[in-house]
This record gives sequence, C-alpha cells and structure tokens, in this order.
Amino acid sequence: MPQLGLPRIVGTYTNQLTVRLFIASGNVNSDLQFVKASVSRAREILAPYNIGLAVIPAGGMSDKEDIGVFSHNGPLFVDAADAYGRDGTSAPGAMTARTEVGRLISQVPRPPVIVLFGNSTSTRARGYTVENSGYDSFCAISLAGSQSKVTMLHEIGHCANLQHYMACRDITDRTTQDDRDVMAEVTDAKADLRDKFSGMELGLLRGASFMSQLD
Repeated sequence: MPQLGLPRIVGTYTNQLTVRLFIASGNVNSDLQFVKASVSRAREILAPYNIGLAVIPAGGMSDKEDIGVFSHNGPLFVDAADAYGRDGTSAPGAMTARTEVGRLISQVPRPPVIVLFGNSTSTRARGYTVENSGYDSFCAISLAGSQSKVTMLHEIGHCANLQHYMACRDITDRTTQDDRDVMAEVTDAKADLRDKFSGMELGLLRGASFMSQLD
C-alpha cells in the first residue's frame, strides 16, 4: 500500500476532521499526486477556521501505510436517471469498494469518514457521497476526466450533512450562490477557486461524527 508523503496530523488544532483514504489498485502509480494535493488543499481551506484534517491509516495509527488500496477498478459512480427520470447518479461500484475496504479497517469509537479515489464514467459529477447504504456516509472521488483539488473536501462536507443550498446567501434563492463556498456547484473553471465555508456549514462540520478532539 502507498504512503501519502504528508504528515498525518498537521497543526495544533484541537478539532480534526478524520478521514481514511483508499485508492483503486489501477490508479496507484498515476494518481497519488492528486490524492496528496486534495489533502493539502483541504488543510489549507480548513486552517483559518482552526480545524485540521487527520489522515488515519486503515490499520490505525501504528500502520505505516497512509493510503489503503482496493481492487475494484471499474467506475465507482455513473450517471443514471432516478425513478422520476431526472438526472441522477448511481454508485454500485462505490458500494463494492466500500465492502472490500471494510475488511481492512480497524474499528474505533468515532469512525473516520471513508474516501475512495477511483474511476468514474460520470460527465456530471467529480465526486459522489453515498448515504443511507447501511454504512456511515462515505464518498467517492473521480480520477477520470475533470479533477478539482476541492472535490474531496466538498464530498466530506456532504458526509457531515452540508448541502449545496448552504452556499447561497439566501438559502431559498439559488441565484445567490457564493461561488467561492466549498459546497457550491460550479463549473470546472471555478472548481478550484472554492475556499470558504459559511457559519451554518462550519457548525455542521464541527458537529460531525468524524470530528475528533486530537491533542
């Protein structure tokens, strides 16, 4: 399994969002740099709010490998219509990978959020959060097509119940969206420019089940 090449815990923040990172075996050699950049960017955005991002290895802090590997190399999520024919996303591949990595994880009282990096055929989404699956919410990040270093933090936000409408100055009016909000839905050209959270969003992040008090 690969090492991230970054400190597992950065700064002296008491509040740390905890994550466990996994990558598809076929992407280990080509995409580790993007995983590293995603972690670094998330830490830069969270730092002004005195929140850290702690990377917890699959086997616990005594494990020397920072990133786990899963064997599913098919798409983690795909474009699919919902029951009403509306544009949506389906993630059977993410469920397959999540089941696989579950066998690698050491159990802890406040489980870190699981982040899966792998392939996707979606043309609409850079990432996808799986909820109500029998697992705690977890997210999948596409390593195909357009990439954004902010996608991981955006999806981690969804795991803490942050929603797209929270990026709006008036949450009843989507035209008031602040494109620099991490939870904003933006074009590829603006995706890496997102760099802040609203007060409502910060409250949910600080109350997330995967927020830990680390000294």
